Amino acid sequence: MRLCAILASLAAALPVTASASSFSVDVSDLWWNPSESGWGLNLIQEADIAFGTLFVYGTDGRAHWYAAPDMQGFHGSSLDSGLFQGTLYETTGPAVGGPFNPSLVTVRQVGTMSFTLQSPNQALLTYTVDGVSTQEVVTRQTWRTNDINGSYVATRAYRGLNCAPDAAVAQNLGTMTVSQSGSSLSATTTGGNPSCTFNGDYSQSGRMGLSSGNYVCSDGTSGSYRMQEIEVGLHAFSARLDFTLQGCQFLGHLGGARADVQLPPS
Repeated sequence: MRLCAILASLAAALPVTASASSFSVDVSDLWWNPSESGWGLNLIQEADIAFGTLFVYGTDGRAHWYAAPDMQGFHGSSLDSGLFQGTLYETTGPAVGGPFNPSLVTVRQVGTMSFTLQSPNQALLTYTVDGVSTQEVVTRQTWRTNDINGSYVATRAYRGLNCAPDAAVAQNLGTMTVSQSGSSLSATTTGGNPSCTFNGDYSQSGRMGLSSGNYVCSDGTSGSYRMQEIEVGLHAFSARLDFTLQGCQFLGHLGGARADVQLPPS
């Protein structure tokens, strides 16, 4: 079944679609070295397993595809870090477009691959093919800025980092209206307790958005914030939220379902 999964992935090798994982920062994305265009790594993460498809060139200048279908995940020393590692294979098979003959499929173990996350948007890729080891610093590849504008039913959950409260606090922020234009972001919540406004910058790294700036809330609290791993889909908004208040740092989450519901076309 593993080998079948390898072949299916290679046959349908396209940029990854959004997914989610509660195990770690979701590494699902297309990763590359911006200084070395022409090769890259597709990763799909499900729970604590990542499936990697590596497209590179050999010493003969010809394209080669390799797959690591069972990269086991391990927690790192911080929320941003983590390690995925597993066996690397090369496959060959019948040409696309004609009848598929399973007897022509070959699978060869060529080495290993590891992916060490250094931040949500950067990692160290190490792989070995037939005894030759390669190491690259890779980042998420961005080809389009995600549209995160919209209204969401928002909740914020947080806890102090070496500050009270030690236990998580959840707050209903009401309706959050997000306005993102170019490199700027504004998010205002109304109808909750408290109501807050976030104003800052915005950048995109692969599937993930990033924003930092300042916030002020109706309960008199204010400070700086940093949103990481911002993701928006048809159904919801989610982000990791770190913010400061009176010299303390708080870690948490910000998210919510879309307040508007699209009906199917008639």
